[in-house]
Amino acid sequence: MPYANPEDKKAHNKAYHDERKVALMIARLQKAGATSITQYTHDLIKDEAEPQWLSSLTIKGKNQVPENEDKQVVRRGRVKVSPDRAKELIDMLDITANTKKTYKSKVNTLVQLLCDKVKDFTCIYTKINKKIAILDREYTNSTSYLGFMLKMSNIDEIARHIPAQNKAILLRKFQSTKQTTDTQAIEKTKERNENTDWQEEYKNLVDYASDDIDDTFNEEVIIHHLYTEAIKDKNGVLKMIPRNYFFDMKVVQNQKQANTIDNFYVKSSGTIIVNDFKTKKRHKPIKYQVSLDDKKYFNQFIGDKQYMFGNISRETMNEKIHKALGVGVDDYRRIMRHRYLLKYSLEYVSEVMKHSPQVGEAYY
Repeated sequence: MPYANPEDKKAHNKAYHDERKVALMIARLQKAGATSITQYTHDLIKDEAEPQWLSSLTIKGKNQVPENEDKQVVRRGRVKVSPDRAKELIDMLDITANTKKTYKSKVNTLVQLLCDKVKDFTCIYTKINKKIAILDREYTNSTSYLGFMLKMSNIDEIARHIPAQNKAILLRKFQSTKQTTDTQAIEKTKERNENTDWQEEYKNLVDYASDDIDDTFNEEVIIHHLYTEAIKDKNGVLKMIPRNYFFDMKVVQNQKQANTIDNFYVKSSGTIIVNDFKTKKRHKPIKYQVSLDDKKYFNQFIGDKQYMFGNISRETMNEKIHKALGVGVDDYRRIMRHRYLLKYSLEYVSEVMKHSPQVGEAYY
């Protein structure tokens, strides 16, 4: 029917919707296959809903609307990829456990920041210029979030919901932001190197020890030795400049008990095996035998332990490293890099650090 003006039409539509609000809510809940509703929703629909269907629903909470229920379905339509599903997809990626944990945290952060009340992970890719602007506003450096979004956009189940134009915009923004970040890092690294006596830093690192440690087999002493001496093989050749690889390093008696997934110390041969590390997709695993003296030293410390330092978190291992060395992992790696560039090529030192020469030049 015709209306005198747009306001009359809007008023008519609102009245029509208000009259059918409950019926529409019931229809949408049934279509979504809802099995539970809140007390609030129950009270709204109880007089119009079919008793048999209503009695099949579980009533939870009181006077609250759960995030997955009718508010989502009614206002925003069908969810394409829920945050929980995005986390399941992350679990399927061939990345380290720590990276998976970081990615899952980014799922929560981005959905909360960019999607208002929508519980759909794919919404972070809609209105992409606006979403990028929000990230730039909220973060001094949004590179890691843009990189995560780009990584997730390559998963088929997510990719099918992202317009090609939006992905192209995201890729250009990520490349531009990363280039800026790398340029800033290079300048910062150059300034740090000009103002640091790396050989003095190395001497302080090697000489560092807690004053209250008398026990040769104290954990701090073991960690200090592992990070400064046992990074070389039985022939004295540098084999790694590690991060926190040993937070869950398993101890086995022989190499037949090892696999190609976890990190191990083999007691019988004194072999260190590192399969799980940050850049494992681009670099080969680490495997070498420590010296005979180091093997005896570590074996005596380990005894019958199943893990070299306990099955702990990366964060806890970082704390142990800092306590044992007097510096954190990043500074430790910088010191060791500059030390061993005096003996080995840039390419070799980059390989034992498990990153590219370009990353080393920019950040170390």
